[in-house]
Amino acid sequence: MSTCTKPPKMRSKIENDFDRITISIPGKKNIFTILFFSFWMFAFLKVEVLFLGKLVNGEEPIFVNLMISVFWTVGGIFAVSTFLWMIIGEEKITISNQFVSIERNFVSLIKPKRYMAENVKNFRVSLEDVTYLKQFGNIGKLNRGKKGLIAFDYWNKTIKFGTSIDEAEANMILASIKSRFRHLVKK
Repeated sequence: MSTCTKPPKMRSKIENDFDRITISIPGKKNIFTILFFSFWMFAFLKVEVLFLGKLVNGEEPIFVNLMISVFWTVGGIFAVSTFLWMIIGEEKITISNQFVSIERNFVSLIKPKRYMAENVKNFRVSLEDVTYLKQFGNIGKLNRGKKGLIAFDYWNKTIKFGTSIDEAEANMILASIKSRFRHLVKK
């Protein structure tokens, strides 16, 4: 006798309030990348301290140490932000009759982007750029706001979200949006 596979749990959480829908999508966790960046950040700190020490002591040419320190620091910022996004990152989308708000944070330092609902139209599942996200995994999170499976038009721009979900879940989220805000969804 064969058994059926249990349906996977949705990554996103959808809350239906009186006048709005709030969709929370956690960052996708990739254990290999988390372990790699954990090790890399430890090595990064050791090398950063070494080069900054040489820069302060004037042991080697200042320009070379300065350039290495700058590039190494940029790499460190990339590693830390990717690591934090995987651990605690979340996209939070709020849709009401007044506005659509998108917040992408791993710390609440960045203000959410708000769009006037009267200028929002054509919510849809957009499969463009999916290959980029799949190819580079969570590193694509650096393009927050430019990538994702769910899209809508705001004036003359296309806004996207949902970088950590797959197509089936994007369709389920779209169905929830359509059930409450039919006028915002593509016909």
